Amino acid sequence: MIIGADGNVSPCSYYQGFGNSQPFIGNVNDTSIAEVWNGEGYQRLRSFMLSEEGKNGCSGCLAMAQELMGSPFLPSAERPCAATDNVELMMREVAERKTIIQAKPGRLSYTPSQRCNFRCSFCYQDYDHSLSLKSMRRVDGEVLELVPFLVQVIAGGGEPFVLPVWQRFLRDYSLERNPVLSFATTTNGSLVNEKLLEKLAIFPSVAINFSLDARDEALFGKLRIHSKPAEVFRNVRRCLERRGDFTNPNFLVSACMTVMKSNLAEVLPMFRLMLEWQITIGFSPLNVYPLHESVVCFNNPHRELAEMRRVRADFDRFREEELHSRPEYEEFITRAGVEGFIKHIEVLWDLIPWDLESTPHYHVRGAIPPGVEADFSHRSPLVVGFFPYDGERLDRPRYFSRLRPEGWDVWLPEGRFALGHAPANVNPSAAGNVHGEVVDYNWVVRVERADDGIMLVGYDRTPAPCHGPDLVGMVDEADNGFSQDMTGVAQPPDGPDDDRPSGEETHTTPAEDGQEHRAPVSLLVRFKRFAGIGR
Repeated sequence: MIIGADGNVSPCSYYQGFGNSQPFIGNVNDTSIAEVWNGEGYQRLRSFMLSEEGKNGCSGCLAMAQELMGSPFLPSAERPCAATDNVELMMREVAERKTIIQAKPGRLSYTPSQRCNFRCSFCYQDYDHSLSLKSMRRVDGEVLELVPFLVQVIAGGGEPFVLPVWQRFLRDYSLERNPVLSFATTTNGSLVNEKLLEKLAIFPSVAINFSLDARDEALFGKLRIHSKPAEVFRNVRRCLERRGDFTNPNFLVSACMTVMKSNLAEVLPMFRLMLEWQITIGFSPLNVYPLHESVVCFNNPHRELAEMRRVRADFDRFREEELHSRPEYEEFITRAGVEGFIKHIEVLWDLIPWDLESTPHYHVRGAIPPGVEADFSHRSPLVVGFFPYDGERLDRPRYFSRLRPEGWDVWLPEGRFALGHAPANVNPSAAGNVHGEVVDYNWVVRVERADDGIMLVGYDRTPAPCHGPDLVGMVDEADNGFSQDMTGVAQPPDGPDDDRPSGEETHTTPAEDGQEHRAPVSLLVRFKRFAGIGR
């Protein structure tokens, strides 16, 4: 059971993230842990997992692709205790196909608050670090009452070691209360000092996972604001000394890296660090928000994907030529299952939409449609998202632009898009009634004004450009919305962003004989306000 700071309960950390959007099981702000545990949500989940369909219920999840689903943790003890009895009861009830069970949760991850001493630039919690359970005192008490029955407790945050409930838990825990309890946490590493390690040494087993998003200390500090990178790395080494050999089953030290555009080039240095320190490192792709860091959302896909391909080539070369060239790493590579963590990186490469490299994109610049500014102005800092839209449903945003005083600036393919706001660390959402279309007519379009708006006159069909023209927009007051009717001059993705002329223009395309010739091209790009769009 996973309890978040908003009170929402889920059975898995991938349940609401990494492309999944399952409904929450319940909420402990409104009901007790015991009521949620046997409530409608968990009953439905158990029924599903017991069904024929449920046998493959997790097959499409990123956790399965990364091979993160292991065997259940079954504790051993010299004599039976409440925790081992609880495990045996749960296994019997599952075998009996019960959906309402007497057994209590065996594993509990608890995040009572998002309070943290860092301000990571990409963190989903950064938008509201003040978020805490409304019924924290009651739920804290319920969690502590469950301790004798648990085989594993996972301390969540924010930063777990700044939260009072975990400070109290570490102070009061004893083997007499639960002789098999495993303690696990993910920490930013800033508070893992010798005093804390002495407290953790009491547990039969400990698993400490450090959030490390770059080996380069300058980049680390930029991503993890208020951090002291040298101090964090020193604390990791302190844990490694406490652990001793990497095969120690009772003191596990690992790390996780959130892979995004800013630190993609750090994947290889972090993998080298895994070998040098002999710790496993999980590589989790950032594929939702913030949009400007997502590995599946682009402002200029040709430019960004070229850099991603270079990083991938460097890693592939390391894997083929260097990975097994150091004899001192071979035991760790074999026994720690390092090839499995390469799987994480392969999943990352598979997520990236490489097909966009061969898709024509057009440079489009514009402003927020008149009358829609209120939908965006209360959000800051702001990124504008462009959501593919087929007329009935919205897809996740695939393109973005930072919103500056002069407006937005992005490379888009042909297609319809809804416009939406995407504050840095909040799930992006479309404005609801603002959408537009990028259309390559493959001919020159002369824009003429008519009483009922805009009339298009087209002629001279030509091949579509690969990188498209640079476009500028105009406001169409007659349409009471925002229209961009544009032609322009072709510009490579990393060319200068200078002012482009409006009106009928040409772009350069390669001729069959290798010479260049001038050929006309034009697009119509419209972003305007509509009564509403489907979701």
